[in-house]
Amino acid sequence: MPRELTLSMRSKYGYDIVDIGGDITYDDFPKIDAFVKNSITPGFKNIIFNMEAVKYINSSALSLLIKLMHEFSIKKIDMYIMHASEEIEGLMKMTGVKKYFMFIKDEQALMKKLQREETDRLLKLDD
Repeated sequence: MPRELTLSMRSKYGYDIVDIGGDITYDDFPKIDAFVKNSITPGFKNIIFNMEAVKYINSSALSLLIKLMHEFSIKKIDMYIMHASEEIEGLMKMTGVKKYFMFIKDEQALMKKLQREETDRLLKLDD
């Protein structure tokens, strides 16, 4: 039996983080699409889908996730996947769509990424 989809949004480090729980199916995707589009923080240029509590996504829902990512890219918003399980990454690899996504391992990796970007920005100011 599929696990019920749950969604919540939080903002951290200048990123909107969508915490997703349950299984993601084609029929559930309109709920994700509407939730994200209605909850995104105006002016933020990064969104992270935290899939730590997602055990299953079907290939049809995966194609809709790519469509959503494309819509964000048109608006110059970067979309990341965080905490994707081995099964989900395996499905992405098997279907050939993994190359379209940017991945962040966890929030510690995000902090390191932001620290590197800040260091690079400060070094450029010194030039």
